[in-house]
Amino acid sequence: MSTLTRVVPLPLPAHAPAGTEAWLLEGALFFGSVSKLESVTDPRRLNAPGGPQAVILDLSETLSLDTSALDAIEALGRTLAKRRAHLIVAAAEDQPRSLLERSGFAAHLGPNLVADLDAAVARARALADTPSAANAAAPRA
Repeated sequence: MSTLTRVVPLPLPAHAPAGTEAWLLEGALFFGSVSKLESVTDPRRLNAPGGPQAVILDLSETLSLDTSALDAIEALGRTLAKRRAHLIVAAAEDQPRSLLERSGFAAHLGPNLVADLDAAVARARALADTPSAANAAAPRA
């Protein structure tokens, strides 16, 4: 079943701020496939010198998420927030959007929940240009 899920690095436009990375989540992300996120969510990678300042998760090709996947995404957000980096979620539609909203994570993301990849890159740029904006995605208990 985990073959129904792919996590693919996305190329970013030249105007994306340094330290920004983007990942496309394809298919269904659930307890049996959440391990596909490990390369993205590995705290050793995230906390290493030169770790990302913004991680964009593009959910435009995500069919569904379960609570295991949501837990992994929330943990990614907490890990990033501890080092004043940012999680930006783009293009969450239908079932993934519903789960984000019902769980309260959409509200927690606030302006870091955006319509598409272009908006996510713009949000990353705004965060990079305004260090005091570090804010919107503080760790959630």
